[in-house]
Amino acid sequence: FWLLQNRTSILAVLRHHPRLTTYNWACLAVFSFSLLMIMVELRFEVVNSERITAMTKLSNISQSEWIFIFVAPGITTGLAICAPLLSHWTCRQGTRKWVRVTWHVIEGLLLFCLTGLWSYSLLTFTGVTGIVNGINNPYMFTWGTFLCTLLGLGTWFRQGSGLSAVIRS
Repeated sequence: FWLLQNRTSILAVLRHHPRLTTYNWACLAVFSFSLLMIMVELRFEVVNSERITAMTKLSNISQSEWIFIFVAPGITTGLAICAPLLSHWTCRQGTRKWVRVTWHVIEGLLLFCLTGLWSYSLLTFTGVTGIVNGINNPYMFTWGTFLCTLLGLGTWFRQGSGLSAVIRS
């Protein structure tokens, strides 16, 4: 509601947020949610009112791989939605210093773990013999999600050089 009163776009609010990683989290949420929806569509494409696998290559995927394919973007989407809210909450006036520092450290650990998770996904699923090899939506969105986590981690490191300012304030 406050956005409508100020006539400020959501992108402008994200770009000018005191926490620089907020914009990266928003982009990560878009990419990971899109990837999740694409994989759901590939797994359960509806043809003649029956559930069938979309491609022959996808039919060779084990159940544990399908679980990973759905859980990784699902967890990433959930974290990418919650992280900007927590970042905004910790930037309020009156927030204690230890809360800001703790969230800053947790955010970095989350971005580091997500970068590792999506590095593994790239190596496993987009390689030469990978199941989403080629120029297609899952391939592009897997790379997009990885790059968003990597850029978020880089932004966190760049902003982390100002951690001493957070501690002093």
